[in-house]
Amino acid sequence: MKRIISVLLCLVLFLTVACGCDKKPTGGNSSNKDTVSNENDVSSKTDDLEDASSMEASSEEIEYIYEEEEEEKEKISVSVTGKKTFTTLPAEHTSLLRSNPDRGWRSEEIYNVSADLNVLKSETYEKILGELEAEINGNTLMEKVTVSRVYFYMYEYRNMKTIPQETVDYIERVLRAYKELGVKVYLEFYYQREQEGAKADIILSHLDTYGKIFENNQDTIYAVCFGLIGRYGEWVAIKPEIKNKDRKAITDKMLKVLPESIYLTMRMPDYKKQFVSTENSRYRTIGFAQDAFFGKMFPYEDKGQSYWRPADDNAEWQMSIKESPYTVMDSELFTTNWFRNDAGGLYVEPYSSIEALSELHMTTLSIEHGYGDINRFGGDVKETVIYNWKCEEITEEKLKELGTLYTPTYFTDRNGKSAQRNCFEYIRDYLGYHLSATDLDIKGGTKKGEKINISMNLKNYGFSAAFNLESGFAILDENNKVVSETVVGDPASWHSTDPNNYSDRTQLTHNITAKMVLPKTEGTYKIAFFLRNKLGQTARLDNTVEYSDGYNILHMFTID
Repeated sequence: MKRIISVLLCLVLFLTVACGCDKKPTGGNSSNKDTVSNENDVSSKTDDLEDASSMEASSEEIEYIYEEEEEEKEKISVSVTGKKTFTTLPAEHTSLLRSNPDRGWRSEEIYNVSADLNVLKSETYEKILGELEAEINGNTLMEKVTVSRVYFYMYEYRNMKTIPQETVDYIERVLRAYKELGVKVYLEFYYQREQEGAKADIILSHLDTYGKIFENNQDTIYAVCFGLIGRYGEWVAIKPEIKNKDRKAITDKMLKVLPESIYLTMRMPDYKKQFVSTENSRYRTIGFAQDAFFGKMFPYEDKGQSYWRPADDNAEWQMSIKESPYTVMDSELFTTNWFRNDAGGLYVEPYSSIEALSELHMTTLSIEHGYGDINRFGGDVKETVIYNWKCEEITEEKLKELGTLYTPTYFTDRNGKSAQRNCFEYIRDYLGYHLSATDLDIKGGTKKGEKINISMNLKNYGFSAAFNLESGFAILDENNKVVSETVVGDPASWHSTDPNNYSDRTQLTHNITAKMVLPKTEGTYKIAFFLRNKLGQTARLDNTVEYSDGYNILHMFTID
């Protein structure tokens, strides 16, 4: 029944979302005209601003277009070697990229882990899986997500030196359900809400168990948020007190048990500065979990949360800009209820949000906070902050002013006509990586069993590099079955612009090369490029090429 109600609520809200921007959030009263809008400012925006998704066919229909084009090419005998260039997807086809893993909008779920073994045993895998999909759909208003922040609240274990195996089994069941749904887990454990949490020795002991969970689920974990200490794992209002020497010991233990393949985030840059040496081999892979996103504005006059004050004189903000290119970054707005009841009419302006997300090289952003949480709090989704980003048009001119990137055909449809875009859509499409091949050059042999050299240039238009992915080239047969493949390239280094100087907005080009051997039998073959994570999820390039079983098909040739 819970699942049915959740689905019905989600469908009602989804239909509401699709019906235009006739309501706006209560406006801001800030004097910062560049970053905060008041009610009159917002109501002056387009009342019903459609994004390019209104033109979109289904993914299956769009893919069929490119499959047909490839079938036509098959009829022509083409040499192995040669050069070719690629174009980016038209506006109405960018929906093909929303399933690309390890980036974009994310969801959030919290599991209150009971110490009652009877309760844990009743939480069967089938029950967890049955409720999870509906919960994610409700939390996101059915926006596509490939990552979810998953909290395990461990309060009932705060005085236990050892976490029972039955509890570990329950946590593993939950993680397996996310894996089956194809949603990567941004994982956090914590002990404290308003009451007392765990002492340092308990946390240190539990980290041995958490380390085994990390190790066993490397394919499912997108990243780990440090958590563990203080209220909601935020390292504030800590009860009982955990002194700095113990926080350092906990940090060292976390870095010891966390597999090197898994990224870590900390809530504040200052925590990383205090407790992780720059000499530590893991230092560069530690990102930040920004839990107070206001774009480039700063609503706290008392500077009570100065670590996210976007200013040249704020060392923590500048540290975030400097270190964010090399690791995952996550952010969330405050809740809809906060904006409704405590914000004094504040509206997080989308243009400054785009600028901040780009500066911080953001890979994921919660679609629940300030949007999907209306399903929980009640009310009209059109009054939420993120919904109203749909009502603000974004143009090429504005993006050039902000210094953020976009593909050459992002504002053009398949017929060459201009396509209108909005801020919600742009943020959704450019969070994390957004990769496109520009050209391909194949040299070498042309006969059976001879060697070839492949060189492909690629650009990233997204806010961040591509983390948790491997890349490479493959040779496929005429039925798109793999003949051979090789892993090459480093997606985590494919920055959109100079990672050491954000003010330099010159877009970078990345060259990926490989040596391969041609098949030893005659026939029709294809050169393809792949991007995939440890779950086997694959990413599509922003190019008008066929995409089959996770392979971006770049070139077709024949061997006689």
